[in-house]
Amino acid sequence: MNQDNISKLWRLRFEKVLKLEEDSFDYYQTLIKEKTRLLERSDLLDLIEEISRDEAKHIRIAKELLRLIADEKEKGGQKN
Repeated sequence: MNQDNISKLWRLRFEKVLKLEEDSFDYYQTLIKEKTRLLERSDLLDLIEEISRDEAKHIRIAKELLRLIADEKEKGGQKN
């Protein structure tokens, strides 16, 4: 498999990861917003907030990985 195809596969993978992480982040933020009192009573608010922060980190990582793939593709294109 050539390098261009490998890059495309990684890009697709990271785009999928990004979408899943964004959806998860949105879900947890909505949960916090709509169910704060219930989460506080059940001592889950801190955990859900921590999970939400982790999802935000994963979003940043996925975006960085996509940027690196794009940069690598650009560098590869300049060699030709």
